[in-house]
Amino acid sequence: SLMVDLSLMVNDQVVVPVLFSCVAAAGTGGDEVDATARTDLSVQAVGCLSEVVGRGMESNKKVALIAQLNLFRRLHDVTQTEINISEVDVTHVDAVIAIAGLICKVGEELLQAWDEYITNVITSNCDVDTVALLLRQLVSLFFQCYAYDDIDVSGAVVPLASRLTVTLGKEKEAASTSGETGSSMRLAF
Repeated sequence: SLMVDLSLMVNDQVVVPVLFSCVAAAGTGGDEVDATARTDLSVQAVGCLSEVVGRGMESNKKVALIAQLNLFRRLHDVTQTEINISEVDVTHVDAVIAIAGLICKVGEELLQAWDEYITNVITSNCDVDTVALLLRQLVSLFFQCYAYDDIDVSGAVVPLASRLTVTLGKEKEAASTSGETGSSMRLAF
């Protein structure tokens, strides 16, 4: 396995903008001749982002990395201008499936950090406000993928839906044992 310095991969001046321009390469679909090659480029770029986010590290460092990448804002921008994840288009569905997989992976990482916070509020070294903000940013992308009319796209985020229900159950339980009301729960979507 090739070891790459993450500081080089998350360079906001060069590498990250290039990766996201490659993610956007699939375009809005249609009958373009080079759609397959562009979709493949997009899928590979999403795979690179997934590998970066999937690196083993402590939750607080993972959250900081996701925030540094500004992942959800950039994905939101791509899905609003380049890759339509609201309407089915088979010319770039592989890119949408890859994006859904990335959203699932990042969401599960964030929910793990949130679970650590819920269960170990005193010992957790995670920036809870950053995690909550990132989870809120995740929600619209998650629901767009979940509602996408292709089983491979919506299926890619089903594990995140399951994990989200477990986490919300843990949060409700933690709130009830600490005497908090539902309106004072921190993770409010």
